Formats: sequence, C-alpha cells, structure tokens
Amino acid sequence: MSPGRRALLLGWSGADWELLHPLIAAGAMPNLAKFLENSVQGSLRTLQPQFPPLLWTSVVTGKGPVEHNILHGLTVHPTGDILPVSRLDIGCQTITDIVNAAGGTTVSINWPLSYPAVGHSASELCFRLAGSSNALEPLAPAAVSPSHTEELVQGLRMSPAELSREELEFFVSDLDNAQAAGDPLLQQLAVALAETISTHVVAMEMMESADWNLALLRYELLDTLGPAFMANHPPQLGWVNDELYDRYQGTIAAGCRYLDLLFAALLDRAGNECSIVLFSERGLQSGEQRPNSRELAEQRGAAPWYREQGILAMSGPQLHHEGSVHGAGLLDIAPTVLAMLDLPRGDDMRGRVLAESFSEPPPDIRIGTHEPLTPAKSETLSPAQTDALRSRWLETGVIKEADVALTSAGILSETSFNRAIAMMENRQFQSAHKILEKLHQEQPENERIALHLARCKRRTGHLEDSAKLLQAVVDHPQQRPYELIQLAQLQIATGLYEQALGNLFRAEQAEGERPQVHATIGQVYLKLGRWEQAERAYRKALQRDPQHAEAHRGMAATRLGQRDFLACIDSALTAIDLDRNQPQAHYFLARALAATERPDTAIAAYETTLELNPDHTDARQQLLILLEQQGFTEEAERHRAKLIRQEALAAVSKQMHAQK
Repeated sequence: MSPGRRALLLGWSGADWELLHPLIAAGAMPNLAKFLENSVQGSLRTLQPQFPPLLWTSVVTGKGPVEHNILHGLTVHPTGDILPVSRLDIGCQTITDIVNAAGGTTVSINWPLSYPAVGHSASELCFRLAGSSNALEPLAPAAVSPSHTEELVQGLRMSPAELSREELEFFVSDLDNAQAAGDPLLQQLAVALAETISTHVVAMEMMESADWNLALLRYELLDTLGPAFMANHPPQLGWVNDELYDRYQGTIAAGCRYLDLLFAALLDRAGNECSIVLFSERGLQSGEQRPNSRELAEQRGAAPWYREQGILAMSGPQLHHEGSVHGAGLLDIAPTVLAMLDLPRGDDMRGRVLAESFSEPPPDIRIGTHEPLTPAKSETLSPAQTDALRSRWLETGVIKEADVALTSAGILSETSFNRAIAMMENRQFQSAHKILEKLHQEQPENERIALHLARCKRRTGHLEDSAKLLQAVVDHPQQRPYELIQLAQLQIATGLYEQALGNLFRAEQAEGERPQVHATIGQVYLKLGRWEQAERAYRKALQRDPQHAEAHRGMAATRLGQRDFLACIDSALTAIDLDRNQPQAHYFLARALAATERPDTAIAAYETTLELNPDHTDARQQLLILLEQQGFTEEAERHRAKLIRQEALAAVSKQMHAQK
C-alpha cells in the first residue's frame, strides 16, 4: 500500500438520485452539489435478495452472498445453537481485513456486521437506542474497540431527550401539536436523529484520533425514517392522512439537508488528499412508484419502497473531476477502493475496478485470493453479546418476531431459499434449480418457493414443469400481478404470445402502475415485430420508473428493429449504465455500433456480451463475421471452433429434451 493513500467509504443508506437531484437543483444541498462538481457519478445496482446485512457485506467483500455467506439474520452454528448473524459469520475477507493485513489502519463506524468490534471500530450496536427511546442503555459488551475508548464513546452518544426544540423544528412543521398528540412518528424521528448525531460525533472523534488509511462510515437517517415518512413526502399519496402530510411533508427533504450539513464537516475532517466514495446500497422510492394504497403498503411491507438502484459519486486525487460511472454495482466498490489504496484485488472478487473513473488507469494489480491458507481460529459470541445483538436485529427488522420461533430446520430452509435467489441473480440457474427443487419437495404448498422454482425451470428449459407450477399458483380468485407476469414470460418462451398478452392485460388491470407489467407487454410486441406497440409499452414502463433497466434494454431492441441505430445505442448505453450484467444490452449495442460502421467498439461490445453469457450464439456468430471483415483471422477461427462446439451441444440437448 502506497504511503499517504487514504480512502473514505461513506454510505447514505436509502439515498436515491430521484430524491436528491431536485434538492440539489433547488440549492438545498450545497455541500453535496460542490462535491459532485468535482466527482464522477452514476447509479449503483443493488443485489438480490435485498437483505440489508447481505448488501452491506457485499460492499466490503466484492463478493456475492453465496461467497460471503450472509443470507439470513439467524444462523445455525455447528453446536446446534441458533445465533444472530454477526461479523464472525462473514465467510471471507473484507477490505478492512485486507488493509490491516497490508500494514494499514482502518476505522469503522456504524457499519453492519462490524460487531463484535475489533481494531478501531464503533460497531452498529453503539448507535441503536434499545429500551427506552428517551434514555441511553449502557454499551453492549465489545460494541467498541479499542476497549479503553468505551467510556469516551458512551459519553459522545446522544439520547432523543437531549434534542433541542430547534433541531426537531428543522424536521417538523407542527411540533407543538405533534408533541401534544403523542405522535409516534415524532418519536421515531427523534430516535433516528439522535442516532445520526451520535454516529457523526463518534465518527469525527475516531477519524481524528486514528492515523487511518481506510474509513468506513454509514449514516442511516433516510433509511430509518423509511417508508413511514416517505409516505408523507410530496406529492401527497391519496391514502395519506392530511394532518400527517401537512406535518411531515418536509421531513425527508430536511433529512437530506441535514446529511448535507454533516457531509461538509466530514469532508473537512477527511482532508483534500482523501478519496471519497459516497454511495447507497439501494434507493428509497420517492415518486410514483410508492404504494398507491394503504392496503398495498401494509400487505407488502417495506419491499415496494425500495429501488434497485442506489447512488454512487467518487472524488479524489486519482480520479476524474467530472463524468459518469457506467454499469456500476455493489460488488465493484471493494476492488475500486483497493485500487485507490494501491492494493491488489482478488481474482475471486466478482466485482471489477471502475478503472474508467481514474484520471490514469490504475495498475492492474491482482492476487489469486486474499483468503488465508489456513482458516482463522473460530470465535463465538458470548451469551451477553448474543442477547445484545438479537435485540438489535429485532429492533431494526433484520430479524422478525416470527423468525425467533423458527427451528434450526426452518432457518436452514430460509437460508437455502435466499442462496437460490442469489444464485439466480448470478445466472447460476442450474445450481439454484437443485436447491429450489429440494425445498419444493419439502414444502409443496409454499407458493413463494413454487414461483421461483418455476422461474428457474423456465430458464433451464423445463418449460412444461414450469407451466404446471405457475398455473397452480395463478389459479386463484384474486388477480395476482407478479404471478401473471411469470406465467406470461413462460408463454413468451413457448411462443404463446396472445395468451401472454391476455395475462399481462389482466395484470395491468390489477396494478397498472407496476413498470414490469408494461416492460413484459413490450417484450411480447418485440417477439411479434410490432415495433410501435412495443415502443409505447416501454415508454409506459419508463414513465413509471425512468431507471427501469429492462425497459431501456427493450427500447434498444425496438430501435434496432426500427433500424434507428443511434437511438438504439443511446438506449443500450442507458440500460448498461443501470445494469452492466445483462448481456442482451451489450448485444444490441454491438449490433447498432456495427451498423454505424464502428467495428472496434462493436467487437468490444460483442466480447462483453460473451463474457457475460458465453452461450450467446448470435453474438458469437456476429462477432465471427466482424472479425473476418476486419482481418483478425486467428481470432475469428477461435470463435468459429467455439461456435461449432456450442451448436453441436445444443443439438444434443434438444434431442435429450425431445426424448423426455
């Protein structure tokens, strides 16, 4: 690690550009605006399943949940004990481990799964105000490291009772009436604000007292306010109480402005030579995609309130001072931060270095793995640590009350299900299929398992089995949009386009605001070559969610069909910016680039397509033709051999399915 290198990884949980950009434009966040003037920025793709400890652990490992093993809030240890998930359960090295092993110093403040604390750390257990919301409980054992700083950190924390009237009025327009009514939202706000102030004060102290190379810091304010306050954010939702809307319509914006004030002090403490990575693990819905009825909000919990895109902005001495980051995902953060510190990325990290953000390409320093040759000595939580952590996870919703009653078998089943979802996210459909098939045999009445097994069967070519599973779920007296979409996608795969449209129109009647309905309708029209109708469907999807990657990808396909190649390039690049890991977007981009006589970039786009999906025979065929035209004979022959092999294997596979 080069002397003097320093990086700050700053998480604003729940932040979203759709929320922040209007505030920046209105001058309400001047410190963030100034930072963005000298930064590269873009959207950041989250992961599935959207389980917060899973997401934050992926950020600091550069690996997915299958590799780091954080898949549930509870874990069954070899002893048979059921324990809350903690730092001890992370199955691989984090960037803090890597920096420390290289002789550097790290600071971690309020980072998920940093408990029990080690090194210079104020773990997540320092900042949640369990018990009375107006009083501070003593710190949990091992919540802070080094242990001699416990008394200092205890004194730096703030309780809601210590908040001034001025601080509360910054967030609430009708404070007296809210206090007189004993409004529970006011108490939720007070707790969130006290926790945020505590996090900030401790961060400023630890970043001042330690000579650090890497600092990790998370502010939870927006996420802790969450759906309860976002429901009262403008424009007013039809089902929201007028009095509460008038009282709290400015609270979320005030939360953003407050983070902006803290940001200024933090940047000053970090110093000009520090590389700053500001991000959110996913965005909090602030517009039309919020639930349009109280019933939907209550039925689906928090899930509809979150977007698949978070924010990313990076600034530092090694980086460009303006520009965009394209196609970034959570897994790209760890290798990029390591590059900022001149440390090697592990080849077993699934993320990539966002090299295009650097003013000069960073050295491609690699190592096979950062994992130790011999496993570290196993640690376990003490009974007191277990109780403290379980209380926190229950308070924050990582563990539900229903989870507490789960047996070991139930926890293992839920963990296996989440593992399968993560595998599907990573296009490991065969492996996911085996897990879901076993779970379905054990729980044949579980519709959630049946639905995802049907998805997996469709992607692995078991179309008849997929149809049976889906039909059993769809045969229900209520119209169920998600299930109807899944059935329609199966019908698209089998060429039953009119039946697919029928089911999609039923889904549209039930919930026409969902962009996925319109994106799938567009998919049918694409198959039918009805370009104008496909375009209308995708436009509807994008009106409801301008960052819907699939809709942009579909629009690229539509433009390609219409031979509007420049528009195709634009839509494909937008889709890639939102989700780099979709091979079809790169394929459409390559086709359009080739058509506009840009062979070099077209070849690169075809190669990316095949990197993401080596079985994409159309891309390999088009790449082969282009390579021959450009005189790359040797490379063309290599792809020709692969194409012949793929076609032979596909023929055998087709015969095997026919015999079944």
